[in-house]
Amino acid sequence: MKKLVNYSGSRSGYTMIEMLLYIAIFSLIIGSILSVASSISTQRIQNQITQEVDYQGQKVLTDITQNLRNASSINLPSVGNTSSSLSYNTLTAASNPSVYDTVVDQSVNKMRFKAGNNASEYMTSSRVSISNLSFVNRSINGGRDSIEISFTLIYYNPSGKTQLQYQKNFYGVTTLR
Repeated sequence: MKKLVNYSGSRSGYTMIEMLLYIAIFSLIIGSILSVASSISTQRIQNQITQEVDYQGQKVLTDITQNLRNASSINLPSVGNTSSSLSYNTLTAASNPSVYDTVVDQSVNKMRFKAGNNASEYMTSSRVSISNLSFVNRSINGGRDSIEISFTLIYYNPSGKTQLQYQKNFYGVTTLR
């Protein structure tokens, strides 16, 4: 196509090929920007999920190990056995027995702690689900009591989206003082 000629005799305007070329270049630039923005958004969400699971897992593990260090005796599991709940006594009679276990609340397995007759409290939020909770009593007769702790935290993902799937295993061992 010819360019339009104005009254002064110079050419003005764009040919159809030039317009299509500009539109294609503009589309590539916008597509690249949107792709990068989508990738950044997905990575941000995955980082938040990882941080949530890591934070809650470390908090649970730290709370259990610190409380067990100050315990006076282990009730459950017995020496050499494994249990999905942990019961122990402290020097404060009103807190006996103190128990860690799991409970289903609104389709999510949560870690629960109960000290004596006090109200139980959840140690994990509804954003994660706990599974494979295991307490192994590794105590030796005549020695100090020792408990091995393991569990898996899974990000609660009712939508089933693959970018929202994350789980992590946590392990720890603590010995009573």
